[in-house]
Amino acid sequence: MSYLTFHLVFLAPPIALMLFAHRRPESFDDDLRVDLAIPLICFIALSYTTPWDNYLVAQEIWWYGPDRVISTIGHVPVEEYLF
Repeated sequence: MSYLTFHLVFLAPPIALMLFAHRRPESFDDDLRVDLAIPLICFIALSYTTPWDNYLVAQEIWWYGPDRVISTIGHVPVEEYLF
């Protein structure tokens, strides 16, 4: 199973269900706050984990089979960034 297939089979369906079931806040201020907070948290998490992930893959602490990934950014597969 490729890394992308794993995401599509095991992660995309529950995320889609949660998005479908999600109730939007009543007021515009709450809605705007949530819409800004989620991308900010994602950016922060990606910023501090990317160097560590690249280091660990470069040191072969973990690895990804070249036939199991689409492409890499640095040493880390694109699918890892999508996760």
